[in-house]
This record gives sequence, structure tokens and C-alpha cells, in this order.
Amino acid sequence: MLRVIRGLALLLLVWGAAAAAQSQGAAEPSSDYFTVGRYGLVTYPNVALLCPKQQPGNLFATCLPQAEVFQKARDHAAAENKLLLVDYGADSCIWCGVIDQYFDGNIGVQHERLDHLDFGFAKVLAETMAENFILVHINSEREAEARQVMAAIGAEAVVGGPIPAFIAFDPATGATERAYLENAENPVEGAYHGYDRTKLTAELRRTVKVLRP
Repeated sequence: MLRVIRGLALLLLVWGAAAAAQSQGAAEPSSDYFTVGRYGLVTYPNVALLCPKQQPGNLFATCLPQAEVFQKARDHAAAENKLLLVDYGADSCIWCGVIDQYFDGNIGVQHERLDHLDFGFAKVLAETMAENFILVHINSEREAEARQVMAAIGAEAVVGGPIPAFIAFDPATGATERAYLENAENPVEGAYHGYDRTKLTAELRRTVKVLRP
């Protein structure tokens, strides 16, 4: 009996160590050029490491050529057989940063409505992003460079328009599809109260289905 108990204890110890290692690995930032979110979403670029003179928390690099950022993200998406979600925006845009937190599974951001604080919906949205997309931030404030990137994928029409704007790009075919994620905003009495995660998830899935039916 004692031998059985010891065996079970050893098994639990090994399982616990493996689970801890897996959890640690999932949360660990990966490359010097991209980061990996809690659910595995790969995001370009790693501004904190590559552009240390920018403000903490910035998402859109000002120190890097935008074409280089795009190309590295495109190559990564091609290697992973995923779509590239191009986020055309800027750090001066509050909602550009807010929606990024939604992509990573966070809740309770930017005066989010209490009836939308649901971990289940947050997880589904984050997993949908991680399974289908690699996310790349293209800085609209580097307008000339950003325009070249967007023109190269046939999406120059978003330049100069409202931000954030999202274009899904398939590196395998070169096809693009606008993702109308702004339709998931929750306006209440003239102020925004976060995004509806079910609408965000539905629009992302629609975009995937268009590009990869």
C-alpha cells in the first residue's frame, strides 16, 4: 500500500512539474522581433525591446522601417500557414491599444461594460486570434512607409481614414479581406465602453472563411 501511495505521489509530482513548465513556456516572450501572448498570439513588432526610447506599452514602432516589420510578420505567417492581420493604427489612438488587449484575452479594459466581463468569451476570442492569425502593427504616423505597405497588399484605401483599420492578408495567395472590427464597438451615450467579444469573434471567423473557404 505504501509503495502505491509513493507511486501516486511521484506521478503527481511529475505531472505538476510538466504542467508548470508548459504554463511557463506559453507565457514566455519568444523572439527579439515579436512577442507571444498568453494564448499564443504572435504579435509584431516587439517595440519594448527594439525601440527602447518609445513609451512603455507602445505597440506601433517608430524606430523600425514599416516594410521590414511587415515582411518579417508575413514570412512568419507563411511559415505557420496562418493569415496575417494587419493593424493599421497608432499609439496616439486609444482604441488601437484597447482592442489589442481584447486580442490577448484581457477583460475590464477602458471602461468596459460590466455585462461584457466574461472570461469565457475573452478566451474564445483570444484563441480564435491565436489559431488563425499573426498580428502586425503598422504605424500610420509613419505615413509614407505605411502607405507603401498598405498599397502593396491592395489596401491603400484605409490610409488617412479612421484608425484602427484591420486588413486580413493571406501570404499563400496574396488575397486580402477587410475585417470590420469597428462594428463591434459598444457606444453608450456617446462614449465607448469596450468591444463586444462575440461580434469581434464572429467578424474574425467571417474573414477567415472568406480567405480560406
